[in-house]
Formats: sequence, structure tokens, C-alpha cells
Amino acid sequence: MAAVTFSTGTFTNPRTQSLYFQKHVPTCGAVRGLVVFLHGLGEYSARYNELLEHVASHQWAVYSFDYIGHGRSDGETLYFDRFEDLIVDTEAFIAFAKDDVKSQVSSDKCVLIGNSIGGLLTNFVIVRKNQRVDAAILVAPGLDVPRTWALSIQSAFAAILSALVPKWRIVPSRDRNDLTPDASILAAMDDDPYLNKLLMPCRVGQEILDAFTAFGPRKADVEIPMLVLFGSDEKMVCTASIRRYVDEIASKKKELREFSGMGHLMLLESNRSEIFEVVTAWLKSC
Repeated sequence: MAAVTFSTGTFTNPRTQSLYFQKHVPTCGAVRGLVVFLHGLGEYSARYNELLEHVASHQWAVYSFDYIGHGRSDGETLYFDRFEDLIVDTEAFIAFAKDDVKSQVSSDKCVLIGNSIGGLLTNFVIVRKNQRVDAAILVAPGLDVPRTWALSIQSAFAAILSALVPKWRIVPSRDRNDLTPDASILAAMDDDPYLNKLLMPCRVGQEILDAFTAFGPRKADVEIPMLVLFGSDEKMVCTASIRRYVDEIASKKKELREFSGMGHLMLLESNRSEIFEVVTAWLKSC
């Protein structure tokens, strides 16, 4: 495996906000192309540096960034006015990464890896086609959430609250024990200054629900090679929606893999190396 250089910086989104990014690039040998990693809601890109370095060591230039209101980027914690803002920022970052790395890669191939809500972002980028994407990997993708009775009640008032008090942090977080069966990950979360520990603002909750609904009819527009991974202990996102997604997308090359005993944070769990190897093997074949 190749040695990897790591560097960080900032780029400016279309709304003139400063967003933090990082890149892992092989130091020698032909670089196969660009991989852009998209993290989950309330977290940040550097949380997944072990995976990103692993992918880069297999001759990929790997770029990632923190969304607005996340990690080291500008913005109020876990707040955005529109889900569209995240999509536009992601498209802008992909364009930035392509330009930044073009002198170092042997091909212009671009692959997205979307984790959790990053999986939903990945799909919007694919179907909008403002940036060419050649293949994608979704990990525990947030394509919908389990529709509990509590969520149904909240949803009935969400649109009104989003309009009147968009920044009111009233949307309760899910029980964090639902994130993973790995107790060591849960214990470390309290000491991580870049993880969101606040309630979700009304606007953000409504925007995400609206994004789930908006993407649903567009699944047939996904035609690129796709690998989808989730764990048998997944409790944060709707696994039925993941299975339907794989059935309904138009991709000729598509694969769904379920990992026994793993939860939503499968990229951080103790047996994550198995997933890392699956990811790099699939990237080599795509």
C-alpha cells in the first residue's frame, strides 16, 4: 500500500461561508482517481480518517469536507436553512476537489462515498448531474427513518414550526444507544468536541423529511455502479428503504451487503476493517 500525505484547508461555498476540508493523497504511483467522502448529520469528516487513509493507500485521492454548521466549518451548530444548501455545497466541493487534484490523477474518475445522511446527499448529486459521478458507495444510508409514533406526531407540526421558529431546538435526538452496539464508541462521544450534542432545530428536521420525500420518485434516475452497505443491528435509518432503493435504482451494477452484528456507526466499530477491505476491493473493480 502507498504512503499517504494528509493536509487540510478551507474553501468558500457559493454563500461565501468558509468550509473546512481535508485530503489524503498517495505519495507515489499512479492515482486511480478521486474519491469524495460525505459524512453523517451532526458529525464531521475527520471522524472517518482511518477509512479515508485506507482508501488513499490503495491509490485514490480522497477528499472530504465538513458541512455548514458541522465540525470546523462556519455556521451555527447543526443548522442550515435548506437541505438544498448542503447539496449545492457538496457539488461545489466536488468541483473544487476535481480541480485541485487534476494534476495528480491518472484518470478523471470520481467516486462518492456517502455515510448516513451523506448517502442522501450522494444520491441528489447523482440525479442532478451538475457534477459527473462515475460510481458510488452508500454506507448505512439515510434514505428514510423509522416512522415511529413520536415522529408521526412531530411531523404533523413540523412545517409550521419550521416556518415560525426555524432555529428552535425542539426535535429530540434518537437514543444514542441506537447508533451502535459498540460501547467504546458511545463512551468516546462525550469527549468529542466536534460531535453535535444539541437538539435538532425545527427547520433542519423538516428539511430532512422533505428531502426524503423529494428523492423517492428519483430513484430510477440512479444509473451508475452502486455498492450499498448496512449492518444487521441498524436502528437509526430505515433498512426497508435501503432494500427498496437497491431494488428500484436503474444501475446495472449494484450490490447490497449486510454485515452481521454491526450498527449505524459500522465504519467505526471494532470489525470495521472488514468493511474497509470490501470498499477498496469494490473501488478497484468499478
